Amino acid sequence: MKHLKSIQELYEWSTLKKTLSKITFDILNFAELPDTTRKSLPPHRRNFYTILFFENQDKGNLLIDGNQYNSLKDSLVFHNDIDVFSFTRTKNVSGKVLLFHPDFLLPNSNNIKEDFPFFKSQALNSIQLGNKDVTIVKQLLNILYNNKNNPNFCKHVLLSILHKFNEFLDEEAKNMSVSKRIIRTFFSNLNTFCFQEKKVSYYAELQNIAPNYLNEVVKRETNKSAKKWINEKILLESKNLLRYSTMNISEISTALSFSEPSHFVRFFKKETQLTPKLYRKQKH
Repeated sequence: MKHLKSIQELYEWSTLKKTLSKITFDILNFAELPDTTRKSLPPHRRNFYTILFFENQDKGNLLIDGNQYNSLKDSLVFHNDIDVFSFTRTKNVSGKVLLFHPDFLLPNSNNIKEDFPFFKSQALNSIQLGNKDVTIVKQLLNILYNNKNNPNFCKHVLLSILHKFNEFLDEEAKNMSVSKRIIRTFFSNLNTFCFQEKKVSYYAELQNIAPNYLNEVVKRETNKSAKKWINEKILLESKNLLRYSTMNISEISTALSFSEPSHFVRFFKKETQLTPKLYRKQKH
């Protein structure tokens, strides 16, 4: 799998003829992308953060770690430096794309995922904006866009934007039920610990609730048990590593914290009815 180390590398891969004087930050307007720019980006990872603001996603397709986003309007989507990302856009998509490296926010933010949790969890990484919030977001993004050659100014505007997004989440959380809070925290923890901890009891203990209760709440709210979500997260990463990396089965097993390669093979076969070796052979 392609792993982009810089925004400039993304531009080169996308055939966007643009050279950045400051490679740690940029903002793009969908409407101003040249026709020669690549329309579809296959699954990849980035060493930087992405915020997409869709006024209208049109018929494009966005996937973040297997979660699909379609037909978004007046919505924000956040992508971190870990999750697998793919995107197909149509010519009628409208909005902006904001890209920045973690270093860009230093020394104001040393831990982006903790400071701004919408980058940490797929339970939080999209926000549907109301009319008032849309106006605020557009104004702030336009300020960034019109001053993008002034990095110090942009850093402080970006921090203001990210704190405003935190306010959106805080406002949403005021009316959130206990079940919704449990779900939000579960997905946040899953995103952080899924490759080290595979037991439902671990995630239940983090919230001081019983494993059966966590499973019950997650199943009721999402139609999948907590264990199913854990397995799907591990399986997705397994498939990504088998398809896009050169790691052998033993190395993948270690990377995903299986105690023995045979345990990884058994898990993968149970979930897919294929051995990892056969899956890799079929996908190449």
